[in-house]
Amino acid sequence: VAGDAITAMNALPADCLNLIITSPPYFLCRQYGTETLGREEHPDDYIDNLYQITKAMYRVLSPTGSLYLNIGDVYYGTKGFHRNKGAWTRATDRHYISHNIIPPYGRGPMPERWLQYKQLLGLPERLMIKMQDYGWFLRSKIIWEKPNAMPVYATDRRCPCWEYIFHFTKSPAGYYFDLPLAKELGADRDVIRVNIEPFKNH
Repeated sequence: VAGDAITAMNALPADCLNLIITSPPYFLCRQYGTETLGREEHPDDYIDNLYQITKAMYRVLSPTGSLYLNIGDVYYGTKGFHRNKGAWTRATDRHYISHNIIPPYGRGPMPERWLQYKQLLGLPERLMIKMQDYGWFLRSKIIWEKPNAMPVYATDRRCPCWEYIFHFTKSPAGYYFDLPLAKELGADRDVIRVNIEPFKNH
């Protein structure tokens, strides 16, 4: 899927898009079809695939355009979420083909300490820093608060009820942003409150 997205964008002329909004699959969580993005064995591979896609986005985004990237984080070893039980069973459980514990492991002589069972991986931040190093300008880290987020089955941590939406541009100035309209729409602050809604297909 990452390769397909890059191929599609490579067929477009440079600087041709004014706005890109994307919400890539979580790492090792839902599976919508036969896609491979989000189904990588190692989280580094997931971040690298996303990073390669954002490099292709950089080429096609207009100098006056914006990229809004919604990305969620996951806990290592549990394929993203503890499965809820009983009344809190998710209608989207069909997306979770398997839900096995992933053991910690390493690629080199030293163990990767960030890959510990139940540890929040910080995937949005890891991608964000790679994009900044490439040349993207991070203009806002928007918090999408979900007032109706479903409770989790875990009893040893807080219920996650927000995600990042990163606002990236190709330069620190000169991109289109209508602040008066944003204020009129109640979207001029970096925390937005929007309920999640049931869906069948992403």
